[in-house]
Amino acid sequence: MHAQCEFKSASPCFKIGIFGASGSGKTTLMQSVAGLKKAADYHLYFENQHYNSFADIKHPGVYVGADAPLFEHLSVLQNLELAQGKTYSGSRFKRSNKSSGLDRESMLRQIIERFEIAQLLEQYPKSLSGGEKQRVALARALVCGKKLLLLDEALSALDWPRRMHMLNQLAHLCAQHSISVIMISHSLQELAIFCSHLMHIDKAKLIDAGETEHMLPKLLAGQTDSSHFDEPSIAHQHWWTALDVHSPIPQTKEALIQWEITGTINEGERRLIYEKASLSNTEQASNRKKFVIEASDVSIAKSPLSDTSFINQIPAEVLVINQLSDAVIIEAGLSGQRVFSRISNASMQRLNLRVKDKIWLIFKALG
Repeated sequence: MHAQCEFKSASPCFKIGIFGASGSGKTTLMQSVAGLKKAADYHLYFENQHYNSFADIKHPGVYVGADAPLFEHLSVLQNLELAQGKTYSGSRFKRSNKSSGLDRESMLRQIIERFEIAQLLEQYPKSLSGGEKQRVALARALVCGKKLLLLDEALSALDWPRRMHMLNQLAHLCAQHSISVIMISHSLQELAIFCSHLMHIDKAKLIDAGETEHMLPKLLAGQTDSSHFDEPSIAHQHWWTALDVHSPIPQTKEALIQWEITGTINEGERRLIYEKASLSNTEQASNRKKFVIEASDVSIAKSPLSDTSFINQIPAEVLVINQLSDAVIIEAGLSGQRVFSRISNASMQRLNLRVKDKIWLIFKALG
């Protein structure tokens, strides 16, 4: 395998996603970065430091795979305390003098709360489900104090709502503690929601790489050089948007949460969308989030509608018109982001849309 690329980011930490079909070489690449593949030479350069052994105690990375192995003879809390740098003495753990400078006690409490694992602390791994083991394994990786997380299908056993919750919480923790992430997933949606940059791997080669907002339209349209995908629908039929928003404001009377769409807008102009409020999302501390919006759920109008139940009506501009065999995909620009709408050929003819037309994107409250 040969893969070389360079990403530039204003953030001090990065979140890179690796996408590709089964057998394309994603795990080989990840394990090479982790130093888990036996090779003649191993060199990792991270934050201007050089490491030539994954066994080096100062190595910045921690690898978390899908199988989430935990110490079976230790409780969940003991697994986490061991990762903190505590040593076992008699019947309990005590802090080691060799622990790193991170405030891991505070971080552990924060992770337990955000990952919702307080009720699991006294249980042993054999009593946990696959998804619960993965949540604990990810928590353990975070509390060990490393600055580079290498996640290989680390959330694959979680259902979609729980996975989205974990990704949002993980993004908050990584930003707070300056932790960088390289993530492998078969789910392009998962990567688009979490990662700022994407690498597309196929047949042990790097096909394409770049910022997620630029890579996603090409991957959805099947415009990269890859000959196949795990799920053909991802490349040729299933279109969706990962919309980045921030600054939530609860609208208690309407039982909604108002989010501001992230991106470049005209001075004094704000573009807002609404999410259905629930106990979990109103209590969520994170002030940034990504929503997956199916293209088939986004309607288009030439002007705002007054008599409608659709609460989200956002002005946008037509950037690209993709003609499919049975429909049309409109790629619209919205505050510097791209939103996809799937409409019928008949609707396309009736609206007579052209590139650079001003339109309104209309969809229900999210959630």
